[in-house]
Amino acid sequence: MSLPIFERLYSDIVENGGIHAIGTKQTGKSNLKKSLTAHVINNHPETKTIIIDPEGSWEFSFSKIRFYRIPKKSMKITEEQIGQRLNGQVFTRKVYRLDETIKSDALKLLKDKEPVLFIVELDDPEEIGYFSAFVIETIYDMQRIKRKYWKGNLKTSYFIVLEEAENIFDSSSLDKTIFNKLRKKYAEMANLKIGILSSSQRLTEVSKKFRAKMAGYLIGHILEDDFIGILQRMLKLKLGKKAQIVTEPSFRHSFFYTATNQIIKLPEFKAERKPYLIQRGFSMPKQEPQAENETWRQSIPKPKKKPSLWQWFKNWILFPMGPINPKYLENNQPNHEEALGEEHTLLADDEDEWEMFF
Repeated sequence: MSLPIFERLYSDIVENGGIHAIGTKQTGKSNLKKSLTAHVINNHPETKTIIIDPEGSWEFSFSKIRFYRIPKKSMKITEEQIGQRLNGQVFTRKVYRLDETIKSDALKLLKDKEPVLFIVELDDPEEIGYFSAFVIETIYDMQRIKRKYWKGNLKTSYFIVLEEAENIFDSSSLDKTIFNKLRKKYAEMANLKIGILSSSQRLTEVSKKFRAKMAGYLIGHILEDDFIGILQRMLKLKLGKKAQIVTEPSFRHSFFYTATNQIIKLPEFKAERKPYLIQRGFSMPKQEPQAENETWRQSIPKPKKKPSLWQWFKNWILFPMGPINPKYLENNQPNHEEALGEEHTLLADDEDEWEMFF
């Protein structure tokens, strides 16, 4: 079931960078994300949908979609030396190595148009955060190149759903170098038609550097001790005297959207068939030849390179009367058999004696 508010949420996410959902357990965050994701897949085929799920619940509760497993021990984190001070202090940096087969499969799944679900079975939050950053960075680079090629007219948008956003939006669980690069790219995602729908149980689990760039918040049921600071000021500004409603036990399976000052009540999501697994090391089907209107670049003849001044002078010295037509050479080659006579024609079968005359 699709609600009119879903179209507004989709537009805000893709055009403004992202929306973050906040709520305690059993609030309905997963129900919200699955309902909105199904709406995007069914109504916006031009948008590529990507889901990153470290919990594994989408595999059993979402509609038909292909999913790919990122198994345990498929990533290694090592440290390498990058410098040394005079006092002997050594500078190191972390190096993340993802299995080559899994990396190749992930890139193939990200480049096509079909939606995909990544079931991340990695244990370390830092590994989960790196894989999420790898997916976002790959999409960011693809969109940046397309925008440069199409002169700003991007035809494809991306809708990314993140479970356990604290693995990637918190500097304490992700390498600082990767965190800072991701923060800068998050600020430019609105210009590249990339939107992220993330969620967490508390607003403080997301860094302020990301919170300031989000388009809005979907606030569900929260605890009374969380009703402080920026969240309290934000809700008082929007809800006014009714701000305390988000802490009541009855406020479940409902969300207050700060961008429209509206309370959203969601029905229970019902899956249509189950997702299906893509095996490791799969091969993509061959693409059919493109239509004539899509191969316009191939139809344009390549311009002939003009000869340089030295090449022109060299040709003029060798061929003062102009270049010789190659067809003329083929039609006017001498007949060696007629020149040698009948006696020597009989020797043509013997290669050794044939070479005596040439």
